Amino acid sequence: MSKSKRFKKTRSTLHLGSREEALNLYSVLVAFQMSDGAGVLNQEALDTVGRWVEAIKVQVPGIEALAGDTRGPFREKDYEPMAASLVLDEKERSLMLFVCQAIYSQLPTPEGEQNWVRNQGRGDYEVAIKSYRRWIESLSRKRP
Repeated sequence: MSKSKRFKKTRSTLHLGSREEALNLYSVLVAFQMSDGAGVLNQEALDTVGRWVEAIKVQVPGIEALAGDTRGPFREKDYEPMAASLVLDEKERSLMLFVCQAIYSQLPTPEGEQNWVRNQGRGDYEVAIKSYRRWIESLSRKRP
């Protein structure tokens, strides 16, 4: 097997289909950074999270300003399709799956839904539910 085929087999791609999807993930990753891993991520994982944050900033110009926008549900949303993604090796895939599962497990709870809707709006909550579910399904697939 050629080196490029082996490389492709060991990589997963997490697609960020819109600016809002990218912003949802970016905000969660930054929160992990700011909380120094929230007691669940070690330094190596935090370093990986930092690389993902930087990769998203490059692919989605202005995302830092969007993340700092305090208008919450009143902020103009952008659900237009876009092509941004994170390419993950096997270890990164496992970490991203853990992060997505941790966030998704909180979203459908009454408190999680109420907090998200209050802070970001109903439309953004619906996008988050769909995005995290899709990401978990994608990252959970058995690799060939």
